[in-house]
Amino acid sequence: MKTTPKTIFVLGALLIIGIVIVGVLLATQDTDDTQQAAPEEQNNQQSLQDQEPVSPEATDQDIDTIEIPIVTTTVVMRDDYYEPAYLIMKKGSTIIWKNESSSDKWPASDVHPSHTIYPEFDPKRPIPPGESWSFTFDKAGEWDFHDHIKPSITGNVTITE
Repeated sequence: MKTTPKTIFVLGALLIIGIVIVGVLLATQDTDDTQQAAPEEQNNQQSLQDQEPVSPEATDQDIDTIEIPIVTTTVVMRDDYYEPAYLIMKKGSTIIWKNESSSDKWPASDVHPSHTIYPEFDPKRPIPPGESWSFTFDKAGEWDFHDHIKPSITGNVTITE
């Protein structure tokens, strides 16, 4: 077969048409995948909307706030901080204050030293290392707390209805 400019032109045109057809097919296939994924993505977004918000855990330089959708959680009392120090919980929730420090701890509501903001939120005694004390919050509100023995250790519990 003799290669003429006309033959080269026809082959080039067929090659370009083939490339366009393949491109259209690939573009159509991506659109179909996106349309199929869209309902699943909508379901995921709806599921996320139905969940309680949870804040990220923080370092000791940040404020760590955790939304607790459950009824009972534990706050670990360390030597110089509470973990977590800031919580959001529902009314009727219980916090177990667990002393994992090397000394006595005494979590209580503000104001130090009288604990009058929420007087019931006070064990009325030190919690020795390795022991725990629990308190159920039956009042909605924002409750600042501190360690009665070392008042510079602070935190906050927000109780929602």
